[in-house]
Amino acid sequence: MTRQPTFISSRPGVSPTWARIFIRRTSVNPAFRAFLVFILVLMVFSTTVAGGMLAGDSGEFQLAVATLSVPHPTGYPLYVLIGALWVRLWFFLTPAAALNLLSAVYGAAAAAVIFLTARRYARSDALAAAACFLFALAPALWSQSSVAEVYSLNALFLALVSYLMIDLAGDLAQASASRRHGRLMLLFFIVGLSLAHHRTTVLLLPALLLTVWMVRRSLPDAWQSRFALGARVTAVALLPQTLYAYVFLRLLPQGISASDVFWNTVMGRTFAGSLGREVRWAEVLWLIPERQLGVASLALALVGLGLMTKVRASRWFEVLLLAIGVANLAFALVYWVPDVEVFAIPIIVVLALGLGGLGLWITRLPKLWRLVATTLALGLSLVPLSHRSLVLGEVVALERGIEGQARGLAAQVVETNAMVQCEWETATAVRYLQAVEGLRRDLEIVPIHLNAKAEYDRLLAAINGGRTIYVYTGPGALLSRFPASYVFQTVSPGLEKVSLNSPHVFPFPRGLGGSMVIVGFWVRGNVLSLYWLPQSAVTQDFSTFAHFFNAAGESLGQADKAPYDEAIYTFPPTRWAPNILMQGRFRLPRGTAYARVGAYVQQGSSLANLGEPILLPVHLAEPSPAAHQSDVAFDNGLRLLGYDLAGTEEHSGEVTLTLRWWADGRLDRDYTVFVHLLDASGHLIAQKDTYPVGGLLPTSTWSPGTMVLDGYRLPRPPDLANIVVGVYDWRTLARSKTAGGADHLVVWQR
Repeated sequence: MTRQPTFISSRPGVSPTWARIFIRRTSVNPAFRAFLVFILVLMVFSTTVAGGMLAGDSGEFQLAVATLSVPHPTGYPLYVLIGALWVRLWFFLTPAAALNLLSAVYGAAAAAVIFLTARRYARSDALAAAACFLFALAPALWSQSSVAEVYSLNALFLALVSYLMIDLAGDLAQASASRRHGRLMLLFFIVGLSLAHHRTTVLLLPALLLTVWMVRRSLPDAWQSRFALGARVTAVALLPQTLYAYVFLRLLPQGISASDVFWNTVMGRTFAGSLGREVRWAEVLWLIPERQLGVASLALALVGLGLMTKVRASRWFEVLLLAIGVANLAFALVYWVPDVEVFAIPIIVVLALGLGGLGLWITRLPKLWRLVATTLALGLSLVPLSHRSLVLGEVVALERGIEGQARGLAAQVVETNAMVQCEWETATAVRYLQAVEGLRRDLEIVPIHLNAKAEYDRLLAAINGGRTIYVYTGPGALLSRFPASYVFQTVSPGLEKVSLNSPHVFPFPRGLGGSMVIVGFWVRGNVLSLYWLPQSAVTQDFSTFAHFFNAAGESLGQADKAPYDEAIYTFPPTRWAPNILMQGRFRLPRGTAYARVGAYVQQGSSLANLGEPILLPVHLAEPSPAAHQSDVAFDNGLRLLGYDLAGTEEHSGEVTLTLRWWADGRLDRDYTVFVHLLDASGHLIAQKDTYPVGGLLPTSTWSPGTMVLDGYRLPRPPDLANIVVGVYDWRTLARSKTAGGADHLVVWQR
């Protein structure tokens, strides 16, 4: 018997012309076509899926699934439990690689459901496929389907919700009351599962309320009790929330209170601070949709959404889609995070399904034009394939050698049972390797939390207890503002061993204003330790700065440190105890000879210095002998101990001269140092006359018995024959003389 075609909607008001668009093709199983779409999209995603361990949130999810622990709020129990089962099925893959693959499966499944959803009203497999590809190949979903992340599963739930909504909107008049009621319960069960996965599911609430109202009108009177129906759908949605018991079972034994687990982890209270910080109109309303879909596809999707008003069944579905899109759009506008594109995925779902609405117009065209229009829509949906390199770049950025970094860290810690405090990404990677491979399980790996004084105190207590402590902050960060008795020994860039010992201090006492005194400094490698002594309680937090100069007084850069360092530990000056020596640490640029250091406070929109900045002769901490020893005394109390000279060769473009001065006593005036370059006839061909260190260190400020490193750079003339140096009083131009009566010293001659 020939099977008769059925219709999505046969309700009154649908014209025969438009109703024909909704004829269901029963000759080929739609599920089989959706399966082919799933395989095709999965093959595309497999070309970019990460092959192993990742940094950031992805690494945290890999660790949580491998160890059945709890990742960051909101805990994601459904994701963790499904992932834990999945990675144990793929025994020939590492858990990290298997979890990355699962994201691709979620994304491909979401694309297949989008295909089935669009097919319900587009009545064209090609246009349904166009909607599916436009969704799947958007960089936001594609990238999240290539790494261990939660957003591809979230997209799958949203696709299922959309499919059930069009199912309900299309068959209100045909399906039995019990079937409509059952599908409504299934819809809310899927919503409950989604809510057990990601909190943004609450943004579906306006569309869900509209769905309940729409279905309730079509139910018999006995089923229409407002409170009874509401209670049933609420109970079905709340049932999957029992999965959050997993979060409590894992965190309560760790000493975390039930209220903290509920509010901070399950409810994600810490994310509230990101709401309303900034409204990014242009980025969310235009830049993100255009970047994800392209201008042409975006325009066609909006046209398709407009065409969906032509048919009552699709009109209802369009209203539900718009409710989803507007709610998520409003959230993306006011929720400030760097990767806001991932929160635009629901908007991409709405626009992709809107593209399917073009079928309501294209199927009315003549056959040739229908083929042209369909090909154009399908071709535009495939344009985002060009985003593959962009997606690969994001995946590589997340990989960024995190596995090698973690293995290298474990290998560098030679002591057993040591505590290693790490920045959280590296800590996550090491703990993953400990759990999966058994790598260095003797080490206690502790993530360094942002602004957590408890972690700082825990570190100090461990050091005080005599335990071997390593701190790894990565090559860019630097621990600072510790008591001076905690001495750091650099093992490798970013890794330091901390011990309890008396610090080496080059004494350089200077008052900094108020009760704060700089006692001295020390240099280890390229790290400057500055030692502070608060003589009384500090009443106002201040920031510190250091400006770096070479021996010629040329700036090499600067560094400012806030009252606390958000990248590592919080220990602002107001927590410093009186008469306890503290250390602030700065990384020195290569060639630094002097550092001008100081402190300032914020006063409204302006900055106010605490006292006068201090110029530190940091080269004195690790002095090196001069290449040329001289020890020439001048009659003004200055002595030239020696010098270094380079660039005198004929083909050299620049002469560099570094003088080492000494003052036996305090000088009462500022002397000018001259460096003159002479030809063979004794004529001056180049010169530099200046106060020492490029004017930074006039002689009247010198401390007796302190060596001054004084550098000069001059272009080398071709006819250079002699280089002479000396000093004079700029007011009288009288040169100081040596013990032998000379008014200059020849440091080089050809």
